[in-house]
Amino acid sequence: MRHAKRRGRALPFALVVVLLVLLAPAALANPEATRLQETRAELAEVREQLDEARAQRDDEAEALAVAEERVEDVLRAVTEAELAVERQEIAVDDAENELRALIGDAEQQRQATGERVARIYMQNGDDSVQALLTGTSVSEVIGRSTILGVLARSDRESFEALGASAVAISAQADRLEEERAALERVKEEQRALLAEVEELREDQAMALAEAEAGVEELHDHAAYLASEEREIAQAARRAAEEAEQAEQAESRRVAERADRSAAADDGGSGGGGNGEATSGGGDDPPPASSGSWAWPASGTVTSEYGPRWGRLHAGIDIAAGHGSPITAARAGTVSSAGWQGGYGNTVMVSHGGGVVTLYAHLSSISVSPGQSVSQGQRLGGMGCTGSCTGTHLHFEVRVNGAAQNPRGFLR
Repeated sequence: MRHAKRRGRALPFALVVVLLVLLAPAALANPEATRLQETRAELAEVREQLDEARAQRDDEAEALAVAEERVEDVLRAVTEAELAVERQEIAVDDAENELRALIGDAEQQRQATGERVARIYMQNGDDSVQALLTGTSVSEVIGRSTILGVLARSDRESFEALGASAVAISAQADRLEEERAALERVKEEQRALLAEVEELREDQAMALAEAEAGVEELHDHAAYLASEEREIAQAARRAAEEAEQAEQAESRRVAERADRSAAADDGGSGGGGNGEATSGGGDDPPPASSGSWAWPASGTVTSEYGPRWGRLHAGIDIAAGHGSPITAARAGTVSSAGWQGGYGNTVMVSHGGGVVTLYAHLSSISVSPGQSVSQGQRLGGMGCTGSCTGTHLHFEVRVNGAAQNPRGFLR
């Protein structure tokens, strides 16, 4: 009967061991592992966006090259139009100079003819010669048939040729002037087109600059996420190791309790075994209502624990002035003090029982690893190191590697 009683009391502890084995995977599914999966998914998405941004940047660069080629083409056309206008102006000037020379020759011929007619008049006394002397143009002189009869044939032909040349050169000058005006209009149109394509080039250059900035921003984001992925993976491994150690310790405690209970049954005493089974270990974390925690900084809470930007924000953010004191929320031992990637300058304090507090983005650090600190002791100054958008303290509470809501611990 006694032996049967001992077997009956040992059975519940065996069931406990089996339940622990079955629940072990759930215990290992810590928040760090979840954060790691979320970070990897976000990293994959950012890398895909980076590839798209690079493709867009290449398209913008190609469009800019086309715009620059267009500007060069129009610039060459404007230059050619300006040179054509200059050549046309030179031709007009030459024609005008030739016309003036012919007009001078005509004037000399007119004077010579006048003198010749005067001599004829002195010799013949013909009244019609007086009309020749009063003529006002070459055409009028040539048109007076009464005077032509007294001129030598060679004089008439030379005078008529001179008049015809003057008329032709005048017409040529008018034509060149019209062509020059037309070229000037073309030049102005080319200049307006050049202004438009230069504006297009500027717009395309701005678009390329924006695309390059987007690529750089996504590249930096991807680099940050890759770094954070490595850090979270390390933290997840540490958390898994700590959870495994805790599981092994719990298994040992369960086995010890089972042995003590069995020994108590053999000794005829069952009360002591029940007491051991229900008493908690001295390393259990304090309850949230213990009131033994102090706020690590004075300021305004700008971000609470919980989902943020598609992922878990594993602590609370407290904002105050740069260099404001950061103090230990509870007495403990500094487990690490230094730079931690996106957390920047970070201090971690172990409080026993798997409880750790984390103080991130510090501007300065006042403690060193292994140092014992009391509650309220200064750990450093508030800052904005690592990945942050403003001066604040990021404060976390971790129990066996799993992030907890600090609100449940702070009084």
